[in-house]
Amino acid sequence: MTEKLSARTEIMGGKGSFFFLPIQRGISLENLCKAIKVGLEAYERNLHLILHCRSGLHRSEMIKCAIYFAVNAKHLQEIGKSNMLTENVQDKHNMFPVFQKELEEIIIKTKNEYDRSGK
Repeated sequence: MTEKLSARTEIMGGKGSFFFLPIQRGISLENLCKAIKVGLEAYERNLHLILHCRSGLHRSEMIKCAIYFAVNAKHLQEIGKSNMLTENVQDKHNMFPVFQKELEEIIIKTKNEYDRSGK
């Protein structure tokens, strides 16, 4: 069963939540911010979060890196792997129409909005 991001479906006997965030051909900054908020809620509630990109375009990895940055205020560094968030900004691969510093500011703003929302 899939529902909009704002809706939450309890699964596995109430042990988790399923969020469906449909993203078509790339990802907008708006959708990235929505995904970060889902990740922040999962982190805050100590829930496991499964990210999956059906198309194999590394969007899941990018969202993971964005959530990590929102929580830790630093970029995820894994041995032997590129940080897909920092790779997809205008100064590198142009997925987002902003430069890395601007994207970092957007992520911090998103986290602050989430914190103020009282979720």
